[in-house]
Amino acid sequence: MAVEKNFIVFSTLTTPDPANDSFPIMIDEDMAGGLRTVQHKADMLAIPEERRKVGMEVYVVGDQKKYRYVSETYGPTTTIDAWAEIKEGADNSAPTIETVNNSEISLPDIL
Repeated sequence: MAVEKNFIVFSTLTTPDPANDSFPIMIDEDMAGGLRTVQHKADMLAIPEERRKVGMEVYVVGDQKKYRYVSETYGPTTTIDAWAEIKEGADNSAPTIETVNNSEISLPDIL
């Protein structure tokens, strides 16, 4: 096919070959929601409204903590109140159990 001068030719969908290509098809800053990594908490709070989605998670490298966006906040920035810290790993405290009639439950000691 001959291509005329000053034209750009677009072909079919181009995707990386996982065996041979190392380039990503997108970066987390371009997504709305999902999982994102930022350097500082201020960067997390400054994620634009168009890129925030309730349920998204952000890992803050400087704090070494992960947060979940839990409150739909409108505007260019958010406050820390819109985010819940995700505590991962084992916790040595006893679990909290709520019953329908608020009765007390005794749990056996575990090790």
